[in-house]
Amino acid sequence: LGRVGASDRVASAVDDALGTVEAGAGGAVAVADSSGVLILEALPESPRADVVRWGPRASLSAVLEHRQAAIPAVVVLADRLGADLAAGHFGHEMRGVTVDGSDDPITKTGQGGWSQARYQTRAEQTWDQNAREVVAEIERLAGQIDPVTILIGGDVRAVELIVDALPQTHRSLVRRLDHGRAVDSSGDLRDRDVTREPHGAT
Repeated sequence: LGRVGASDRVASAVDDALGTVEAGAGGAVAVADSSGVLILEALPESPRADVVRWGPRASLSAVLEHRQAAIPAVVVLADRLGADLAAGHFGHEMRGVTVDGSDDPITKTGQGGWSQARYQTRAEQTWDQNAREVVAEIERLAGQIDPVTILIGGDVRAVELIVDALPQTHRSLVRRLDHGRAVDSSGDLRDRDVTREPHGAT
């Protein structure tokens, strides 16, 4: 900073601020003026290059590029039993969690008899309860990262129940995925959808 024209006071303030960044961070962004450090932001991964500039205007292009590449999102792959969820920033490691709801009962019966309607009602109630447990986890993760998009794929009925139970503020962020939780040959297609979808979001 001294070589590019900043005062010793500014350089010392930036140095002190960077010293407070957690050791596990990939890097950091510091913006300062003659009064001291104005912005300090840890980066989850190392920046492509170290940049040190001093001038009448802050150089924020690298910061904006990094933020645009690191899209905060919650990904939900659901079935009627629960869901696999991940939350974080695309391009960086995402935290995963699984919700396993009740399976008593999880499928309707096609058999006739006086108990059929009761059994089917219980199945619908189980699906609804499992969906609400998934929504509770979505809300918890969303509270941590403030997502700009929520990607949901999987069993059609399960997805409908989850989306319907979301608060409107988060329901408006939902994007549907064509593939979901099932462990089959659709895994590669699902991963491609998850990676592509946020970059098409506005």
